[in-house]
Amino acid sequence: MQFYLFMPFVLLGAPARWRAPGIAVLLVLLSSLAAVKSANGGDTAIYYALWARIPEFLFGAFIAVVPGPPTRSLARIGGIAGAGAIIASFIWLDESVPQARTLALIPCAGCAAVIWGGLRQTLHLLSLPMLVTVGNYSYSLYLWHWPVLAYLKYYYNDYSLSLPLIVVSFAIMAVTSYISYRWVETPLRKASWNLRLKWRVFAVIFACAAVMATAARALNSHIVAPLPAPLTRYAAPEVICHGRVVEDCIRGDLAGNGEVLMIGDSHAAQLNYFADIVGAFIHARIRVITASSCVDIAGFDVDRIPPESRVACREQIERVEKYLPSAHTIILAARWDYQLPSAAFVEALEQFFRRAQERGQHVFVMAQVPSLNINLQRAVRLEALGLRQDVQANHEWRRWNDALPALIRPFPNVTLLDFTNIPLFKTVPFWQGIPIYSDSDHLNEEGSRLYAEAVKASLGPILIDAMK
Repeated sequence: MQFYLFMPFVLLGAPARWRAPGIAVLLVLLSSLAAVKSANGGDTAIYYALWARIPEFLFGAFIAVVPGPPTRSLARIGGIAGAGAIIASFIWLDESVPQARTLALIPCAGCAAVIWGGLRQTLHLLSLPMLVTVGNYSYSLYLWHWPVLAYLKYYYNDYSLSLPLIVVSFAIMAVTSYISYRWVETPLRKASWNLRLKWRVFAVIFACAAVMATAARALNSHIVAPLPAPLTRYAAPEVICHGRVVEDCIRGDLAGNGEVLMIGDSHAAQLNYFADIVGAFIHARIRVITASSCVDIAGFDVDRIPPESRVACREQIERVEKYLPSAHTIILAARWDYQLPSAAFVEALEQFFRRAQERGQHVFVMAQVPSLNINLQRAVRLEALGLRQDVQANHEWRRWNDALPALIRPFPNVTLLDFTNIPLFKTVPFWQGIPIYSDSDHLNEEGSRLYAEAVKASLGPILIDAMK
């Protein structure tokens, strides 16, 4: 959408003789920058960056401003080569291929070659009436497919829609595409334009877009007031050692004599305020060092987690290793339904337990808190729109919690702490009308504090005894 907002102004403002070379230079330059960024592990950033996605569209813009093939033979070669590039991409190209985001330009170039070759109408297959009709509607379908699918996936909280929903979504897309093609795209295409009128129309469209964007922002805040920040996060990111180190990472009683080391992924990070209350209750310091998607122990299979989390994961593992030799008591928390399916992680975890046993350390494994069937923030907004969602705990988390006892049984120095049956979790995601989750599986700040208050009387003596 951003490309189609700005590109008309670029084309109108550039002299005709500079359009083809200008587009070619932009295509090569931005593609090269994207390739360099991708080679340095920036695939996710490339996927969302406007500048990195522009080359995919520039292929089409380039075809629109250059002459067609001079001969039928050359047109046929271009069409066959382009079709080959598209077919090869279907077979060979997926997200497991290095620099897959950059290599997505191959099918783009293939499409451009097919279109270029078809300018002399040598590709009879693509001239079939049914395919021509689909081609005529393709731009409107392109514009409408995303809002339709995005809404349904948002409402049902699932990236994979059921077959009935897929059928419904295609029906909606077909109707909306026909309307926009018939009464918007076709009249504008057939209208007589001069340069002055074009600029006026583009100015009106740009102004309407700006008004709509501003109105949408204002409307959103009136539909449902934003929740206070402590209810939308598990901790203020600038004060916790999650993916980085902030000061000494100490929570709880800063003047306490005993010290506990708490490590793990974001399910340990959500316990920072939990650690404050429990640490104050037992008069102990609790050092909390965590990383996103990463249980920061030696041997963790870092390559399994999202690329943007890997550097911080490795750094936090190194930091935890510095504190492990002197740690007497360790608390380990994680999203077990994400971590335990990995055999490599289980092997690293068992090795961690063995090393702790050799050092005479006691390890407490925290069971995963209940997960929800929908993101809580999403449910609050949908309810404000009159689209009520049934929010409840799912069952996947419980299955992997139930696998923990067998995993830790061979290690007498490891104890499972499972508080998931306390009253606090009987009415998730709320407690006495207050949201205690920040999303579908993390407690928010208030939830973390309430969790600590609910279990400190039971957990406190256990930790005190372990620290003796």
